[in-house]
Amino acid sequence: MSTRISTVLPPAGTALPRTDSTIDRALVHRSALSEVFVTAMVPDPRGGTLASAQLPRSHAYWGDHSLAPACHDPVLLMEVCRQAALAASHLQHGVPRTDKFILTHQDLRITRPELLARGTRPTTLLLRLDPERVRERDGRTTGVDYVLTLAVADGSGAVQDAGRATVGLRFKAAGEYQELRLRGREGRPMGSTADFATGAVAGEPVAAPLVGRRLPENAVLLDVTATGRGATSTLRIAGDHPSLFDHPQDHLPGMVLIEGARQLALYTVREHIGLAPGKVRVQAVDARYERFAELDSPLRLEALLPDWEALLSGAPIPVEVLATQDGAANCRIVVDLELACR
Repeated sequence: MSTRISTVLPPAGTALPRTDSTIDRALVHRSALSEVFVTAMVPDPRGGTLASAQLPRSHAYWGDHSLAPACHDPVLLMEVCRQAALAASHLQHGVPRTDKFILTHQDLRITRPELLARGTRPTTLLLRLDPERVRERDGRTTGVDYVLTLAVADGSGAVQDAGRATVGLRFKAAGEYQELRLRGREGRPMGSTADFATGAVAGEPVAAPLVGRRLPENAVLLDVTATGRGATSTLRIAGDHPSLFDHPQDHLPGMVLIEGARQLALYTVREHIGLAPGKVRVQAVDARYERFAELDSPLRLEALLPDWEALLSGAPIPVEVLATQDGAANCRIVVDLELACR
């Protein structure tokens, strides 16, 4: 049985981060206040940073799921971790707000899913961010790899750890970032997600219920096809989606790739194992980014199930999703799925 004392809680006498308002949206690189979930950041007396976040009971994107009973979206937790890591980099490591941020990896593992059930009040998430590795050059921070511990209060009010996560960030001055991007594109100018309105990319959209969504605008897959041990699709770019693309980007963000991988994983287990998306929850996600996902070439997603022996073991089902463009890998994402009734 897990302990009732969370490792996130600071030493006695130390105030917890406040939860009465969100932090400056510029610290988490968001335009809309409705897309900011971190409510406070304070130094941890033990080292690192303590943060708090409020998980909304209702949200047009993060709350749009067919899973029953309803719980807070694990991918939302990854977004909260990303936001907290960005803010900690600015506040604790002095990274200029004008720097460009590059994600190298993200992962999440939920250890107490019952603590993430959506109740009658918003859920307060507490986080501890420990910088596992800090990269520096010429007196400036160029990267931080964070390990995060996530905790929430249970029904009795006791704060308990609910999961672990990591976020890897690299920082580039605006000019360095521009040079890096153009070099990778062999000098071709970059586009913007603002140029991609919903429906701008040709293809047959997947039916939202097949990927665990209710609203068609939240389904991000095109031309989904089942294969021998998995499924393939193209990622839909909906540059006017208010949550997926909160502000214009010159590439496909990592969180959008994770959403595509999650939806293709749900489609795959439905097609091959018969598990309805409304009965399957995400237990873990591991994303490793290899190169930028560009806007001017179709991004293909290919999901692969493990062998049948692994499927029959009763453990969470790891669905590996590979994202490619023009035959080269952009990222690899493993989505672990399990029955929600467990």
